[in-house]
Amino acid sequence: MQWTPVWALIGSLIGAAGTFLGVVKAQRATLERELQIKLWDLRADAYVELVRWTAWVEHWYIVGAPDPHERPLTVTMARTAARIQAFGDDETGAKAFRLLELLRPQVSSQNISGRPPPPDEIRELARDLARLARDRLAPPDGVRR
Repeated sequence: MQWTPVWALIGSLIGAAGTFLGVVKAQRATLERELQIKLWDLRADAYVELVRWTAWVEHWYIVGAPDPHERPLTVTMARTAARIQAFGDDETGAKAFRLLELLRPQVSSQNISGRPPPPDEIRELARDLARLARDRLAPPDGVRR
């Protein structure tokens, strides 16, 4: 029996196994990267929503009265705060719930037009949340937008 065909077959099998393992490893790395990008996108959406309603609060102070045609719904505010906490950002989530708690009495009446801005504590908390959201919106390492 000649050993050359056997060694050729063994070499081919080793090469095929190496190629297969390389493909599997590359696919796993790609899936992991796609998962990280998707999670970052979901987190970014939550922080953008947070910035949206902190900007609404800031607008109230700048203009001197809330916009009668647009106001953040307290349910949306609560969901945003919950999403942020669900992503593991307890500091920002707790502050967002605190802002909701302070802001809810100010915006829960049917007609809020012409109301003066709420206490400065709310404005400072909104600004702090906007800064935190900006810091959290930086993409993770290796993710380019």
